Amino acid sequence: MTVHSAKGHEWDTVFIPGATRFDWPGWICSRCERAGICSRSVRGCRIVDAKKMPDGLIEEMGLLCVGVTRARKAVYVSASMQRRTNYGNYQVACPSCLTSLSGIEPVSWSVMDGEG
Repeated sequence: MTVHSAKGHEWDTVFIPGATRFDWPGWICSRCERAGICSRSVRGCRIVDAKKMPDGLIEEMGLLCVGVTRARKAVYVSASMQRRTNYGNYQVACPSCLTSLSGIEPVSWSVMDGEG
């Protein structure tokens, strides 16, 4: 089930995959970077000026909130450190700024070598 259709349902454990910059919240990332709203590092993007957030990012935060609040016991959010482009090449990726929101704490970071 997608996060979009999860409203009104609950589970003991919820998995939210793909919380990677440019995948979720997607196209909004380039707007945030240009506007100086976020800062990017190896550990992910961080929102540095919440007052300037574009409407699209606020909507994506609400969508994440819907997904997180569907869990009775645990939520697992995953993000990749590299991603494949539409052209089949690999590019460095980092966790979305949404993973830096208050209350979200990283449990572990793992980096895999190679394409596996």
